[in-house]
Amino acid sequence: MKDISTLRCEIKKMRTHLDLFYVLNEVKKHYAETEGISFYPINRSNFEYYISSKTNRNQYYKEFDIRKKYNDGKRHIIAPFMGLKDIQKAISLMLQLIYTPYNNVNGFVQGRCIMQNAYPHVFQNYIFNIDIKDFFPSIHQARVWKKLQLPPLNFPVAIANAIANVCCYELINDDDTKIGVLPQGAPSSPILSNIVCERLDWKLRKLARENNLIYTRYADDMTFSGMYNAFSPKSEFIIKLYATIHEENFVVNESKTSLMKRGAHQEVTGLVISDKVNVPRSYIREIRSLLYIWERFGEKTASYRFALHNSNRKDKTLSEIGTLENVLLGKIEYVKMVKGANDSTYLALKGRLDKLLGAELSKKEKRRESREKKLRKVVPHNLEETQKFFHLFDYPEGFKYLTHDFPEGEEWSVDKLKEQCIGILKNYSNYSQIPTSLWALVNVFVIGKYYKKTDWIDYEGHDQRITYSDFVGGEGHPILGDHKEVIERFKNTIRVRMRCLYNLCVSWNDPKYGLNITMDKNELNKADFYTNVFILKKSVQRIFQMFASRNDKKDVNIHYHKEDIKNRRCHILTITQQDSYSEKGVDELRPKLHGGGGDFATLKHDLSGYCNWSVLSVWNEKPAKWNILRESDVDEIEEVTDKPVGFTHILTFYGNKLEEDIHH
Repeated sequence: MKDISTLRCEIKKMRTHLDLFYVLNEVKKHYAETEGISFYPINRSNFEYYISSKTNRNQYYKEFDIRKKYNDGKRHIIAPFMGLKDIQKAISLMLQLIYTPYNNVNGFVQGRCIMQNAYPHVFQNYIFNIDIKDFFPSIHQARVWKKLQLPPLNFPVAIANAIANVCCYELINDDDTKIGVLPQGAPSSPILSNIVCERLDWKLRKLARENNLIYTRYADDMTFSGMYNAFSPKSEFIIKLYATIHEENFVVNESKTSLMKRGAHQEVTGLVISDKVNVPRSYIREIRSLLYIWERFGEKTASYRFALHNSNRKDKTLSEIGTLENVLLGKIEYVKMVKGANDSTYLALKGRLDKLLGAELSKKEKRRESREKKLRKVVPHNLEETQKFFHLFDYPEGFKYLTHDFPEGEEWSVDKLKEQCIGILKNYSNYSQIPTSLWALVNVFVIGKYYKKTDWIDYEGHDQRITYSDFVGGEGHPILGDHKEVIERFKNTIRVRMRCLYNLCVSWNDPKYGLNITMDKNELNKADFYTNVFILKKSVQRIFQMFASRNDKKDVNIHYHKEDIKNRRCHILTITQQDSYSEKGVDELRPKLHGGGGDFATLKHDLSGYCNWSVLSVWNEKPAKWNILRESDVDEIEEVTDKPVGFTHILTFYGNKLEEDIHH
């Protein structure tokens, strides 16, 4: 593991966006090893896509409102989806290694908290709280870009461009002009806001010292305190304070400005200030109320009531808001942080929660049991039916015009096509025989919803919010307009297209695997067949992970070829770890496969219905092919004469029947 000083040197040496890519992965790896968690590197193709100025990153955010903690207002959140969020979090971790704000800045700084923000103001006669209006949206992309190039960071333009592009959201003003801003809800926004506010903090520290005052800032909450009242509306201090904030392109939120005298109720960032820092009584009452409901009515009823009361996100189900257990653990831990581990109030609350949790299975056990149950469930493996469903994308009376322009001279419209597709889906009698992931993908894209699911996962693993329902009412086919990218992404998700498989395999090979992969570009780029490409990506990456973690053999070969099997054109992908063979026999592995545990069980579950899957190796010193996913007339074990060149996964995808190929 690289130490922090080495990482800091590498950060300072960055010159290109590729340097940034490699450094971010090194920082992520360091963080994972330090925290004892799994390391998942950023995919290079994803990184290149997100940092590009041509990418419409807004489609990778979800917007919603949450209720503010201490008043009836709402806070507008713009939260990135997982792929973009992962890069932004890595950028935040990187910046934390090289940037530390002034010691009076306590928000979003490692090792500092609201306690430290409140402590300096204890015993002060006057406390003046002031709030910046629309804090994050007030910080424009141009300011972020410029500040990244100035001391103490001194990043070159290429690095500043990449960071500013990937960390900002395009806001549309009332006059339809667009401007990039820091989104409230992105993991990179807090530290970038502190960096941009460095000059503001320097000016306000100086102003506070000149007036014998104490200054602290926690995000958009600024607090000044002193022994005398310097805060009258027309005082010299207030005039200079407002002028300084205005100079730095911020606006004061007058509704949240307050002056509190000693002897009366004093608060700083939600903490009560008297002779010590304390938790508000209302906070303790809320915890006691939640515990009482759980004790009286049970965890299920208590969770439902809590979720119903806190359902600020209209696009979320009650179960997604957060478990009551997690909420109470967090709240009681907060009381411990403020009051101390030996405080009687904290100990009483913790004791009540521990008693309630004693009767519950841990969440980890629940997840494990649920996952194994899911993997034990028999998933239909009917390649004929899956291919029949995919075949609908080839015919005008099917789904063809979801991904192709309407033909000239025929009366087609988005509305007519959607109605046709919905009719097909509603009347499709054998939907239970195709993979659920495929059925859900097409339903969400066509209708906009499948049960509680309202977005679809594209071939790269990104959540996509735009569906065909969003095009209803428009003129012409959406592939000719602004939504061409969405249609192309869907096409790339349901089909391995000509001249694509090689680049896909390259992108799936993350550097952490340490594999030396050999493949023929011309050979792989001949592949053209229907499947769920995201499922294929997950499965191939799992195979890579298995190769990387269980053997020191790092040479891997990938081949593709077509083969006619039983009057059908088949597409066969083989992935071989050279000179590597199984240390166990099939009889030892089979119980775990059917019991729902391990990588093989996961692969079987994911690939069922999409392709046949065999593993060629030496088992108990005998070369054989283990046909795990197969047709009913195929033996599970096939003996082979020659020793395989290594441990080989064989994925066989169905194409058209040969007579259909002739007509096409």
